[in-house]
Amino acid sequence: GRGFDKKPNSSELSYLLYYASTRRVKLEKVGKFLQKKNAVDISRNRTGNVQVTLEIINSLIKKCPDDLNVFAHNVNAILASVLTTNDLGLCQHGEAVFDNFCSNLDGELFTGDIEFVDNFTKLAEGFVGVGINAPQTNSTQWKGIGLNAAKDLARCKNISQGNGNYIVKKVIPFVVNEIHDDFSKDQLQSEVRSHASEHELSRYNTARSNVAKNEASTPTEIATDELAINALKSFFNSSSSSQLVSCTKAICHYLVSSNVDRDWAAVLVEMVTNWVPVQLRFV
Repeated sequence: GRGFDKKPNSSELSYLLYYASTRRVKLEKVGKFLQKKNAVDISRNRTGNVQVTLEIINSLIKKCPDDLNVFAHNVNAILASVLTTNDLGLCQHGEAVFDNFCSNLDGELFTGDIEFVDNFTKLAEGFVGVGINAPQTNSTQWKGIGLNAAKDLARCKNISQGNGNYIVKKVIPFVVNEIHDDFSKDQLQSEVRSHASEHELSRYNTARSNVAKNEASTPTEIATDELAINALKSFFNSSSSSQLVSCTKAICHYLVSSNVDRDWAAVLVEMVTNWVPVQLRFV
């Protein structure tokens, strides 16, 4: 139906997860079924059913991470179709699944499956794109989806393999532009002094995030500044030298091609350098 509080029946979900995880051929069958059913539900605007499908897919990824390649194409198709709905709630749920998806994908698909790489790249562009092209209505929340998706991608094998350089060129300017809009030079310098920790951002950001927590009924109070900082940190706090090279080039290109104050740019470079593991800072 169209209700938005729909969840899978817990006992049936447990049985399905057991059924799907015992043999790869069954997992493949479940993936195809969910993809087909989701397409029908979206065409008939059954948002509640789509939410249930997202919950099931997310549970399957967690239960069968080693066999994700078996149904990765189905996950990609389901998430891509969710983006076409332009439904804020569904896209937020979809981003949570995208996070799990990115974290569990191995490098095999990105080096040997051209079709998957192409479809995944389009999916990544789609999730980041809803933040870049955020509509006037609920623009902060849409931007939050894009920034969270950027952070998800930073942990994906595709960034250091496949065509990750292409995605980095799309994502980094979006994230840095958000930071430029939200932080003055002094506020950014404060982030550098506090090392912009994942859980301990500056007093400025902490105050912003507390507003969001204390006023959950007003969804526009999303600390996009904090999301942007964390997203950028995820790209540079990496042990992959190829990822660091592509991200550094993207940062430099943004700073040279856009109208950014030189002092602000210097602080940004200092900040991202602090995030890089010491043994790789020469990169």
